[in-house]
Amino acid sequence: MTTPLQLDVDHSHLFPGARLRCAPGGPDAPGRAVAVEVGFRDGSGAEASLEVLQAATGRYLLEVGPYESAAGTAMPAKGWITVLARDEDGLAADRGDVAGGGDDLTGGGDDLAGGGGDVEEVGDEGAHGKDAVERGGWSLLVKAKAD
Repeated sequence: MTTPLQLDVDHSHLFPGARLRCAPGGPDAPGRAVAVEVGFRDGSGAEASLEVLQAATGRYLLEVGPYESAAGTAMPAKGWITVLARDEDGLAADRGDVAGGGDDLTGGGDDLAGGGGDVEEVGDEGAHGKDAVERGGWSLLVKAKAD
């Protein structure tokens, strides 16, 4: 049995603009989802899956199952469009282990679910961006709900 990929978020729920810290590893090609465990700041967690939508542009689909927050709020299952995050020094959280992960992440790509640009700026977020890359992990930015 494969251990789920760990994704951590500094909030009790996901929303456009939320950032996820990702452990090394992940899906290797479009159409191949991997099991993930999303850990929320309040100590709650949810089973989920992460799938590459466009390897060259760093777009992923995160499907999060229903869960209950630590405060007891029932959170329904939701899908999210996410993109690789880039820090203020221009370092992308490059998924070198993913097919196409070393491609130019600043290039074109379509605008999926209002996603806008391809790789997003992260800024100095401590555990995100460059620090996550230096630890061997990577970061995702939630762009929009998936339809």
